Amino acid sequence: MIHFEQVFVFANVANFRIPRPPYTMAQTDREALVALYTAIGGAKWRNNRNWNTSAALSQWHGVEVNSQGRVVNLFLWDNNLQGRIPTELGNLHMLDTLWLANNKLSGTIPAELRNLTALQTLSLNVNELSGPIPSELGNLAALRHLDLGANLLSGAIPAHLGALKKLTWLNLSVNQLSGAIPPQLGKLAALRRLNLRGNQLSGSSSYSAERCPSSDGMGSTSGRTERVTEQDKK
Repeated sequence: MIHFEQVFVFANVANFRIPRPPYTMAQTDREALVALYTAIGGAKWRNNRNWNTSAALSQWHGVEVNSQGRVVNLFLWDNNLQGRIPTELGNLHMLDTLWLANNKLSGTIPAELRNLTALQTLSLNVNELSGPIPSELGNLAALRHLDLGANLLSGAIPAHLGALKKLTWLNLSVNQLSGAIPPQLGKLAALRRLNLRGNQLSGSSSYSAERCPSSDGMGSTSGRTERVTEQDKK
């Protein structure tokens, strides 16, 4: 005879899900990096040391991992990356920094980057990225540094970027953005540097220029909030 207590235990065991071990997640990270290597011409990178090999991820050029082997930083600045950013990059769930600036990346920014919930720095400036800025980037609650300057991005600035409460740096300059500047940007209390120059934007943000200190050389063409309408430039 099966007692009630035994049935209760069996039911709980049936519903219990064993967490995926760290090594399994590290394998997922490896697969995401291999997809990146394949999609953006890894064989022609300036430095592709150990990429797409059996070496530990920590030995791959530009890759930094944590104590569990999960990828936390990816630095491939000025490395002759060419092609479209693959959606698999959104599987690097522990990623803190994604720095792919000064390359030849093209196509749209994948909405799957919304899954990088630990991301604090996203630098895709000086590439050939086109299309709209994904509103899904507004889901990156930990984001502090967002640099999409000097691309071919078009359309309106998503109001959802106003949800990035920890954002201190926002560079969208030298693109093909148009429309009104979302008033939500003026409510980002942590924001210290805002660069929207070189677009076809109208209106102005309520963000106070006095709160922007001088540039520290991290990529902004101005250390103060810019009035970006054509009228302001005259």
